[in-house]
Amino acid sequence: MVIGVDAGAICETDDRLKVGVYRVTLELLKHLSQIDSVNTYRLYSFAPIPSDIMKNFGINMINITLAPSVGYMKVRLPLKLMLEPVDIFLGVAQAMPFRVSKGIGFIYDLGFLHHPEVYKAQANILTNQTAALICRSTHIVTISAASKQDIVRTYGIKPERITVAYPGISDIFKKNKEKIQYPVPYFLMVGVNLSKNIPIAMHAFEELIKKTKKTYHLIIIGGNMSLKFTSQKGVHFLGYVPDNELAKWYKGATALLALSETEGFCLPAVEALVSGCPVLYAKNGALPEIIESAGIGVSIKNIQTITDAMIKLTKEKIKTTVQAGKYNWPVFAQKIYDLCSRINA
Repeated sequence: MVIGVDAGAICETDDRLKVGVYRVTLELLKHLSQIDSVNTYRLYSFAPIPSDIMKNFGINMINITLAPSVGYMKVRLPLKLMLEPVDIFLGVAQAMPFRVSKGIGFIYDLGFLHHPEVYKAQANILTNQTAALICRSTHIVTISAASKQDIVRTYGIKPERITVAYPGISDIFKKNKEKIQYPVPYFLMVGVNLSKNIPIAMHAFEELIKKTKKTYHLIIIGGNMSLKFTSQKGVHFLGYVPDNELAKWYKGATALLALSETEGFCLPAVEALVSGCPVLYAKNGALPEIIESAGIGVSIKNIQTITDAMIKLTKEKIKTTVQAGKYNWPVFAQKIYDLCSRINA
């Protein structure tokens, strides 16, 4: 069996952007390499995949570069697939080229439909590309039951066409025992983009300081520093932080604030939980499903409720045990491998 993969995401060389689809693609291919040494994988990309990434994969994984990036999905990749067909194609980046006879399309969430103001220019692109993926895919993979329900409801497709496969957690977070050495108690946010509702978190944090008259800080970690926020006492933007350091920040935090309404999964929330850090989360999308009882759910439309939950978390210890086997990259990869075998049978 020849399996084609849209591996463009792992061409990224900027460490600040190695999140989301980058991580899913990398971990999927790494663990497929461990499961499958027989089938051939053609990893299509619009720039060469760095050699330090390729060394993680088996010899049955071959990088095929279709540069430049302009026209990659609409012209270059379909033409290549027409000339050299594959048995199965994995649309890992929520896009599926039209020259595919059997394809597994990945949809992470539909936030671009429900909150287009957050995605801005990308909303129309994602809308069109996801609609095309639905039509062209033999089967669909998504990353939470909440996202599956949303896809079924929005596109009217049969539930049996969709498989839920939870992403995994890096051993860096599972095995870390160290806390960051920080002088005052702090709340943490991970990810800097409009969907994270950072202004709401900052407002709730300001109310926390006023109400308690105690010293806390709000630490915001993430690589997208093009977004500008009003300076506020006690709020610190750290920019990109590597995973080995991020694990220490999780370990020492009073709680992680996950206030996005558009999450299909929220990997930082699970990384926080395995680090012993409770999560204060928006009661929307996949977050209640993922966090369960290991945090406090709030309405982001009520600042006072968020502030009260933050105060509660400074006083109470919440159990953060998660089902380790539930968020597991080998299990994720095995599900995808089994789907490929079933569809190609």
